[in-house]
Amino acid sequence: MKFVKILIVALSMLLVGMVVGIMGIKKAQYNMQMPTVSEIRDHKNNSSTLLSTDRHAVYKSRSSAVKVLSFSLVRDLFSAATGTYFTMGDRYFVLTVNHGVPGTCMYTKIVVEGEFLRCKEFIELNSYDDYVIIEVDEIPKRTPVRIDKDVPRGREWIKALSLMNRVYYTGYPNETGPLTLAGKIVGYGPGGMIYLHAYAWSGSSGSGVFTSTGKLIGYVLAVEVGRSEYGANILEDVVIIAPAYNVAWDKIL
Repeated sequence: MKFVKILIVALSMLLVGMVVGIMGIKKAQYNMQMPTVSEIRDHKNNSSTLLSTDRHAVYKSRSSAVKVLSFSLVRDLFSAATGTYFTMGDRYFVLTVNHGVPGTCMYTKIVVEGEFLRCKEFIELNSYDDYVIIEVDEIPKRTPVRIDKDVPRGREWIKALSLMNRVYYTGYPNETGPLTLAGKIVGYGPGGMIYLHAYAWSGSSGSGVFTSTGKLIGYVLAVEVGRSEYGANILEDVVIIAPAYNVAWDKIL
């Protein structure tokens, strides 16, 4: 009887060893495999050196960014900008800049990974605060921002807009990208405008800007322009952000 118990224990240990060995071999084989392009580009593939909150903010930025293309037949003008995909209730929208949408809804398309998606309706065209709210169908390849949860409320804005806060945004500068960029709040301008030390270029306009805690605080509006004895000089590392509290979110309700 004692011999049988010893035999059972030995066989059990042998079986466990075989299972562990096989799992180790499979894991080693998996780790040696080259990843696919889609695995590398996955929205969750963010630097492990970031804090967990920052990683989540970067994920929000990347997973909600879309490209916006618009063409005006009347003005013979084509524009490319960036938009932020968001939801309210059971409807879906894209927020972008007004100056990036010269055409009608029919001639405005949302581009996601090479796929052209239709504009259903312009909910709000605001030339003063320079933004457009576009209603769209649900976009399965993107994760929408929740306006009721992801935009600061009331006194939260003080902390969200504190000087030297880290921020992230994802856009299509020069129609390249999407590129995710980091920056810091370095100052404030007229009308509540926010200045970032970051980078932007034509095509970045409309990018949603997120704090390191994942709050949507605004959208890229423009880069600063300076003047010298040589004329106008673009300061692409001083980025002007329009605050999200200027957006009339209630127009959707």
